[in-house]
Amino acid sequence: MAKHNEIHNSFKAIIPQFDFSDKEHKSVLMTVLIKVADISNEARPMTVSEPWLECLLQEFFNQSDLEKLEGLPVAPFMDREKVSKSSSQIGFIKFVLLPLFETVGKLFPQLEDAIIEPVRDALAYYTDMQQALEEEKARKDSLVDISDGDQSKLHQNSKVNNRNNETPAPPSSSENASTLAKSDNSSTETILTVELPRKSSEDSNPSPS
Repeated sequence: MAKHNEIHNSFKAIIPQFDFSDKEHKSVLMTVLIKVADISNEARPMTVSEPWLECLLQEFFNQSDLEKLEGLPVAPFMDREKVSKSSSQIGFIKFVLLPLFETVGKLFPQLEDAIIEPVRDALAYYTDMQQALEEEKARKDSLVDISDGDQSKLHQNSKVNNRNNETPAPPSSSENASTLAKSDNSSTETILTVELPRKSSEDSNPSPS
């Protein structure tokens, strides 16, 4: 795959004037056909291609797991934490398979139904799969957000209830002494302000018997 683009570009350059009697042209064509055969899994029926894809991804993931343990760099398309089956195939089909297959189709139009259309169908299949995964993830994220919001409201309500249910703290000893002093002073003031009834003039000057 390291020379994929180089081989593909060389092949595209000779397509307009391709000559089957030209040895160099035929050499490039054979190289391209070998490459097409090598990466043709997605041109097969889905019942055949998908199980092979899962085996390939598992091989990639196992390799990247070991590379992580060894502290080695990991290729993003092999990292189980960064790719899914659908996301890996969408990119691979869009940028590797279809461009190459369609270039070959220009030289051999009869391959359109045999290998090109099945690859387009595979792209549509994995695109739908990826969309479903993203919608499911969005749904789960929204449920988590709602749950977090409910928990926050419950926490706030609990704090309010706790404040409402708090028993007032008993007054301190100094507050008790102050209250008693005020009570004593109040009683004293009440006693001191009570006036004795005045005697009438008749009481002060008793009549003679």
